[in-house]
Amino acid sequence: MNWNATVGAFAVAQSGQPWEAWSYEPYIALTTSTSDTSRFSEPAGSRRSPSHWQLDLNYTQNFRISRLNLQLAGDLFVVLRSAPIPARCAAAVLRGSSGLQGF
Repeated sequence: MNWNATVGAFAVAQSGQPWEAWSYEPYIALTTSTSDTSRFSEPAGSRRSPSHWQLDLNYTQNFRISRLNLQLAGDLFVVLRSAPIPARCAAAVLRGSSGLQGF
C-alpha cells in the first residue's frame, strides 16, 4: 500500500559544558570591590554542566489532488529528553553556596 508519507526523527546529544566560578568572594580580604568581572576564583573548566539529549519526531503526508501536490506536516518536539540544570539555576546555586570555602 502506498501511503505517500514520511516519518522522521531528529536526535540531539550534547556533552556537558566546561565552566568555572567567577566570584569576588575569595578576594574579599584583598579588596573592597564586589564586581565579579574578570575574577576567576578557580581554574578554567574546573566544573562541567550536565550532558543533555532530546528526540524530536516528524510526520509528513503527501496528497495528490488533480494537478496539485499538497503536504500536511506535523512535528512533535522534545518527545524524549534528559533534564539538565539550566545555566541560570547553576549560577544561582553557586551564588548561594559557592563551594569556595577552601580559598
